[in-house]
Amino acid sequence: MRQRSHPHHRLFFAVIQRAFENWPEEEKFQPEDAEHLRSYLLIKARHFKKLDLHCDNPDAISLEDQLRTIIETVADKPPLIHTFEWGVRLYWPDSISYAAADRQKFNAICEAVFQIISAKLGVSVEALKREAELEPA
Repeated sequence: MRQRSHPHHRLFFAVIQRAFENWPEEEKFQPEDAEHLRSYLLIKARHFKKLDLHCDNPDAISLEDQLRTIIETVADKPPLIHTFEWGVRLYWPDSISYAAADRQKFNAICEAVFQIISAKLGVSVEALKREAELEPA
C-alpha cells in the first residue's frame, strides 16, 4: 500500500479552514474554530468513537466512574453530546494520524468530509481546494 501524501494531508486541513471561514450562519452547528469544525465533520463522516453515559439511576459512585472514563478517554478533545431518555452519548473524532489511517482510509474519510462540506456550503470542494492551494503555506 502506498503511503499517505503529506500535501494531501495539508490540503485536507486547508479545506476545513476554508469551510470554517465560509460556514453558514443559519446552520444549527456553529463551530468555534476550524479544529472544532474538523471534529464535527469527522463525526458526521462516521469516523468517531462514542461513549454512553447511562443516567437512569444516577448514584455518585457510578457517575464518578463514568466521568473518570470520559476524562481518560476524551482528554483534550471536547465531545459532541446527544441526550436520550436513558442518558447521554458522547462522540469525539477518531484519529486521522498517519499511524491510525493509511492512505486508503484517509482518502475515504476525506471524500466523506468533503461531501458534507459541499452540501453544507453549497459550493464545490474543488473551489475550496483551489483557494487553499493559492494561499501561502
